[in-house]
Amino acid sequence: MSAEVFVCHAGTCRARGAEAVLVEIEELAEAVGADCKVRESGCLGLCSQAPNAVVRTKTGRTKVTEHTRLTSLEASAKVVERATGVAPDLGATNWRLEGLRAERARQHAKSVYHWNAALRGLKAPAFGDPELRQLRADAGYPDGITAAAPSAIAGYTRWTLEEVDAVSRHSAIFSFRSKDLKRGTPHPRGRGRQPVPITWHTTLLAFVGANGEGPLPWVERDYTPVSTARDWERGTVDLLVKCYADGLATSWLKAVPVGAEVWLSKPVKT
Repeated sequence: MSAEVFVCHAGTCRARGAEAVLVEIEELAEAVGADCKVRESGCLGLCSQAPNAVVRTKTGRTKVTEHTRLTSLEASAKVVERATGVAPDLGATNWRLEGLRAERARQHAKSVYHWNAALRGLKAPAFGDPELRQLRADAGYPDGITAAAPSAIAGYTRWTLEEVDAVSRHSAIFSFRSKDLKRGTPHPRGRGRQPVPITWHTTLLAFVGANGEGPLPWVERDYTPVSTARDWERGTVDLLVKCYADGLATSWLKAVPVGAEVWLSKPVKT
């Protein structure tokens, strides 16, 4: 029996540690010595159950099985067992993979300015831990995290809420404006070259206070603007937001008055 494993590396899966999942599956497949190819893939359409993968096996005919919520080494082992027919010995590989998933997720969070997610679970083993100190500084709290909003946050600028236009009972367009040139551009330019178009999003910080997503007094939510890259460069952006009745971030956003400031990240490639 030959088999292939495809591990989703699209946005949600990647943010939840898909890179580490792929390494785990590779290591476990190698440990059982089976003929199994492990590859990253684009979106598999199972975003709400991230991280996930599919196994494609051939035993006369091709069969595809889905594996979702791969949030533990045991879950990755079940993928390998389905692909190879052999259950991996976790005791032989666990020491090599310990902490890998959390570190991969942290590195991704840092790359997209998700400082709350990057700080989640980090504790300094001794005073002056350099990684913890740098992450706190990036989040705007070099001297320790407090409930107050920082004066500056790496990768973010302040935007003023100018208008809220209801679209339906459950959604609205929030329009913002900024004069801060540090807001960046969605379409980077090279010397003498035209802009390079990319699919992009921005992260909004909802200052909800203490929360379970990390130690910072905000939660981070990504939105793809319904306005254009040119609008952003001119200092305006429109976000179409689905407002959940019990949503942590949207409940906060709905209470923000017109004229108040919010923090939006520089454009991030989606």
